[in-house]
Amino acid sequence: MSQTFSQLGVSDTFVKALTEQGIETPTKIQEQGIPEILAGKNAVLHSQTGSGKTLAFVLPLLEKLDETKKELQVLIIAPTQELAMQIFQEVKELTKETSFAVEALIGSGNIKRQLEKLKKVKPQLVVGTPRRILELAETKLKLHHLVAIVFDEADRQILDRKSNEDYVQLERKMPGNCQFIYASATATPELINRLSQKVKDPVFLSVNQGIVKNKIEHLFIVGDRRQQIDHLRGIIRNLNITRGMIFVNSLERVKETVEKLTYHGMKVGALSSEQDKFQRADVMQKFSNGDLHILVASDVAARGIDIQNVTHVINLQLTEEKDGYLHRAGRTGRMGKEGTVISLITRHEINKLKKWADAFEIELHEKQYQYGKLTDRNFNEIDNKSSNKQVNEKDVKSAAKK
Repeated sequence: MSQTFSQLGVSDTFVKALTEQGIETPTKIQEQGIPEILAGKNAVLHSQTGSGKTLAFVLPLLEKLDETKKELQVLIIAPTQELAMQIFQEVKELTKETSFAVEALIGSGNIKRQLEKLKKVKPQLVVGTPRRILELAETKLKLHHLVAIVFDEADRQILDRKSNEDYVQLERKMPGNCQFIYASATATPELINRLSQKVKDPVFLSVNQGIVKNKIEHLFIVGDRRQQIDHLRGIIRNLNITRGMIFVNSLERVKETVEKLTYHGMKVGALSSEQDKFQRADVMQKFSNGDLHILVASDVAARGIDIQNVTHVINLQLTEEKDGYLHRAGRTGRMGKEGTVISLITRHEINKLKKWADAFEIELHEKQYQYGKLTDRNFNEIDNKSSNKQVNEKDVKSAAKK
């Protein structure tokens, strides 16, 4: 039986704020993470995108804040500006009835204004991007009173060589008694090994497989590459998809897919790594408003962006690694809602997809796209056709002998 937020140690103020957002029952990662973080343990939270990891670390850290101390106590580091702002908005919503001073310090902001603000207000919780936090730490942002630091999307911050430089510098600036929390949708052996060496007695909390299977239908359609765009258009129309994401593996394929779908009158936008923050924000706003029905993105462009109420994820190209399937699948079925993942594959990719499904204990269903409709693959019909063909061949041979 699921516990309530109150039973996990969340105070009435934050329970009320959650209820106002329609959040009443903790997810599995929240049930595991909140008590451990409240107890002061170093923690690694591993669960799929959309499983509630942000609240799993934000709620217990808000409980740790001391309103009487006008100093920075909690620091949350996100690798991208978009993700940092999403976390900050969640924190703002939860703390609107409190006197906590919370601040977002991200790279796109004017650093002079941020410095001026830090002269006037001493934030108790900061959400920021690594490089900007390091810049401000050289002057007005004091880190020596920190009680906890979070590295969200830890795999990206630690395993990426360029990002790792900022991570190492931040880690060195932390007080000796600081609590370390890492959140990630992927937990590779390399990441776990590094964290085991760097962090004292971390607890590893993982609920990834249960989330992947929960209320998400996993479908696949086998066909030729040249048919896939036509199938894609038909699927979108057939299922009347108005909140969908299409994933490809390159910037060129993003552009090509958007152009082809737009040509056929579909409301499609791109999430591209070459877009600046204003262009990306504009696309997100249009998708949120319903002006766009479909977003086409690569994994690099879409990572770290929290998009609500996506009903369908379509893999126009499979990722190279199985964990990439998790990242994509996690864009739908978020916070217990239903969702569908559809993979358009060739016959050569069937074994790869089925191998991933076995690894994650996912039940795959094959579909076929024929005559403008998406239907169940009818194996009996195929067998009957094959049998009839054999019978007809026998009849022909028999007639020839006569």
